[in-house]
Amino acid sequence: MRHGRYPFIVGFLAVPLTVYAVFVINPFIQAFHFSLTDWSGVSPEYNYVGLE
Repeated sequence: MRHGRYPFIVGFLAVPLTVYAVFVINPFIQAFHFSLTDWSGVSPEYNYVGLE
């Protein structure tokens, strides 16, 4: 019965890893991106300023 074990484990890990990526990793990447801009949080426009 070891033949069907790997897809079973991957199937159960896919959902929590997707939720983790959406709610933890994605906001972290967005926050890092916003920290490199002069975006005020209100206006739709922002300029890339880098590590200024």
